[in-house]
Amino acid sequence: MFGKKAEDITLLYVGEISTFTDYYLICSADSEPQIWAVVDAVETALQKNKLKPLGIEGRRTAPWVLVDCSDIVVHIFKKESRAFYNLDELYANAERIDLSEIVLSAPPKKVRKRKASS
Repeated sequence: MFGKKAEDITLLYVGEISTFTDYYLICSADSEPQIWAVVDAVETALQKNKLKPLGIEGRRTAPWVLVDCSDIVVHIFKKESRAFYNLDELYANAERIDLSEIVLSAPPKKVRKRKASS
């Protein structure tokens, strides 16, 4: 994701205020092709760990794509759309996680187990 030039990357712990995920990873991209390059990078990272997303929402020309990875939901915005939807402010009460402190092999907080919805 970092190598795909995602910008302004923010990780929010929303586990205390959300019933469907523990983290929001929010980032920006300059164009739709760049958004999809980030989506591809997320999918590749999941595949390396023998995982796949629960779903990907957004069309090829969409200014916002959501990748549902269960415990983490990745939001990839075109810059203008990120400012418009302003999830960072909407979840202002969520804890911001310093990405420089994260070891990729371990989550920064205990992740709750969720049942798959029917």
